[in-house]
Amino acid sequence: MVNPDQTYAAVNSGHAEDSFSARRYRQMTRALASCRKIVDVGCARGFGGQFIRERFPHAELVGIDCCAEKIAALPMSVYNSGLVATDPGSMPCPLPVDGIVAGEMIEH
Repeated sequence: MVNPDQTYAAVNSGHAEDSFSARRYRQMTRALASCRKIVDVGCARGFGGQFIRERFPHAELVGIDCCAEKIAALPMSVYNSGLVATDPGSMPCPLPVDGIVAGEMIEH
């Protein structure tokens, strides 16, 4: 569980040596070149959002996750907004969007 008192860097420190995740996000962001509004489904702590934001600094980036604590801890310097989805059957999606990423849940 995310501790809201921790810094964003401390929460994501486990990804620092994770070259697989970094490669995966570099590959995914190639497909987002023309996107102006991107939804990061299952954004977790926002690790992937950092890659998206670095590559597309002017895109609107929305994080969606089922864990309210993770959404509360998202860095607003990376995400424009965060939404909590407690029911997969009625996931809130701020339509219209140009791109959807599900990088933090794709391997589960």
